[in-house]
Amino acid sequence: MKQEYKTMKTRRIITVAVVAVMTLSLAACGFASAGNDSSKTDLTGSAEDVLNQILDALNDEGTKMPMALPPVDVTGDLSQNTIGLSENDFARLVVSAYYSQAAIATFAHQIIVIQATDAAAAAEIKNLVSGENGYDAMKWICVIPQSAVAVNSGEYVMIVASQNDVVDAALAAFTAAAGSTGDVIRFFEHIDDGTGDIDLGGAMPLLPIG
Repeated sequence: MKQEYKTMKTRRIITVAVVAVMTLSLAACGFASAGNDSSKTDLTGSAEDVLNQILDALNDEGTKMPMALPPVDVTGDLSQNTIGLSENDFARLVVSAYYSQAAIATFAHQIIVIQATDAAAAAEIKNLVSGENGYDAMKWICVIPQSAVAVNSGEYVMIVASQNDVVDAALAAFTAAAGSTGDVIRFFEHIDDGTGDIDLGGAMPLLPIG
């Protein structure tokens, strides 16, 4: 009888311990998810404001990149070619959008920030621009970016098409400014096959952003 009692008591202790571990695990998962909640962001202002914030951060970090044009606003009639959104989707989802790109055609380089109507619209924009009919990373003549990515935070979306080091630096700057982001979608990568047929944007020395 004593042995049976001890066995039951041991089982109860084990059960309580398992429940406690599972509870702590779920709590930890909850905290981890909160850190990646793309509906929450520290970013504020217009798309132009956020783009300038990212460009300033790249400058402060000493990121080397092509000489770029000042931020330019995107209009609905040019949105498909510029940011990979149809005119109808632009009108439906976008509040404002700005981009900065290389001033000369020897570099494939563009950084875009889009302010959507809300966080759900931003998530939809990210999926659209990274999809089959979205952003065209081959739109440049003779040069192409090494990679292109899209990421969202709150009502903002950033698209970067450039050299890998510039893309990574821009992602780091956006994440630091936003506090939390959705998943990064790397929807284009160019692997140099060594034939020399295509000139990468990184074939020429880069210049400081400033």
